[in-house]
Amino acid sequence: MRSSAQVVICGAGIAGISVAHELARNHGMRRVVLVDERPPLTLTSDKSSEAYRNWWPGPDDAMIRLMNRSIDLLEDLARESNNRFLLNRRGYLWCTANPIQAEDYLDRLPKPYVDGGYYTKTRENRPLACPLPVEGAFVHGALSGFGLMASMGTAEVAAAHITGGALPDWAPAFDLARYDDPEYLARLEDWGDDGQL
Repeated sequence: MRSSAQVVICGAGIAGISVAHELARNHGMRRVVLVDERPPLTLTSDKSSEAYRNWWPGPDDAMIRLMNRSIDLLEDLARESNNRFLLNRRGYLWCTANPIQAEDYLDRLPKPYVDGGYYTKTRENRPLACPLPVEGAFVHGALSGFGLMASMGTAEVAAAHITGGALPDWAPAFDLARYDDPEYLARLEDWGDDGQL
């Protein structure tokens, strides 16, 4: 018996896995294939702290709305799975006014290393979840170090594009077509903060 995939996803990082999950669970696709030369979630996706935030600079609220939606979906998944993936609200703040304590803390931190992975990002540090200019091809990426936080929300948008489903009103902020808009390009010139913390 010969079988075929409904969707082939290139990359088994957090972006690929989250789209596969969305398509299988919420869109009924049973023949989703993930293709990657490495084991799932091993290049940059496994470096996450499992912490998250919903504060994002920018001239509009698209990132905040995306992150709020994504966090809602993550918290639902954490509840359903008995928090199997250890989502937490620890956030990003590490501080002390004691220099000796700070030195001790810094000595205990894991040492950074380069494993061949890197984060891709757009100029304004907004993800992409949209069709490509090739029929049947889509992109879900440029999650730039906030993949865990954004993955469920952007996967929902990517899956809606793939299946022809309804898109949230903020979805155009994550479409390549934004770069065809002269007004948007002018806003980019004055954007200022790139959103990277």
